Amino acid sequence: MISNARFQWALVVITLSPVIVIFAGMILGWPINITWAAIAVMTVGGIGLCISTVKGNKIQVYLNEKGLRVTGPLLDASVPYVEIKHVVLRRNMDYGTRIAGYAGMETIGGNFVNKEFGMYKAGAYLSTPVCIVVSYGKKTLVFNLDSLEGTERVYSDLRSRLGTN
Repeated sequence: MISNARFQWALVVITLSPVIVIFAGMILGWPINITWAAIAVMTVGGIGLCISTVKGNKIQVYLNEKGLRVTGPLLDASVPYVEIKHVVLRRNMDYGTRIAGYAGMETIGGNFVNKEFGMYKAGAYLSTPVCIVVSYGKKTLVFNLDSLEGTERVYSDLRSRLGTN
């Protein structure tokens, strides 16, 4: 089964790829029908991306027996418990700049960069005042849930699974 994030990234590629066809057609003098077909593909891909992102903008966190999984708009990150070095609860998170992903009015998801972590993955509700910061290997994952209570509950559960209370 394909994850929602992979489906959304495929739609990004489908939406943007026809731009190359349009420019190539302009330069090489291809028939106008090819340009119209490329525009149609871009339109359908763009509409599908909008629908799937708006529908799939919910951040979901799964703690199973092997590891942590966070899904959201243009985000699907899995981290085995054995790779996790640090877990902290953070207030006033500076998300930095979105490199690739989604930044809506209520949620963000995808790849971001800031001064503290460099490039990292994020899936967060902007209205929730705290985030869980997970450091693993040389990577970082930042996420939260749609409430302070839910985020604190997942944080406690994650720490207990790691054996760090």
